Amino acid sequence: MRKLIFAVALAVVTAVAAFGAAKNQMVTVSAKPGDDLNAKLEELRGKAGAGGGELVLEDGVYVMKSTVAFKASDSNLTVRAKNLGKATLAGGWVFKGADFKEASGISVGLRAPASGVKR
Repeated sequence: MRKLIFAVALAVVTAVAAFGAAKNQMVTVSAKPGDDLNAKLEELRGKAGAGGGELVLEDGVYVMKSTVAFKASDSNLTVRAKNLGKATLAGGWVFKGADFKEASGISVGLRAPASGVKR
């Protein structure tokens, strides 16, 4: 009888632990360069429950076309590089060769402002 009670108690504890682990399991969404990180973040928000989730960035440069905005409800989410130091977030303008024009007769240099001159 004691063996049966122990087996039932062990089964209940195991089932409760498994349910708790499944309920709080962390969700992972992967992103690769060229992906819209805002869309990936929304995907993660949709899949992640109370257990939280992580957005894993594959190696490469992520050119940010818009600001990634986090909400207070995102406190259980993590964004990380798959390989430390191998994912780079870059913002600003992307210049291509066609964006540059040849300049002639222009001298570009830096000089200190004259003292007492207001700008």
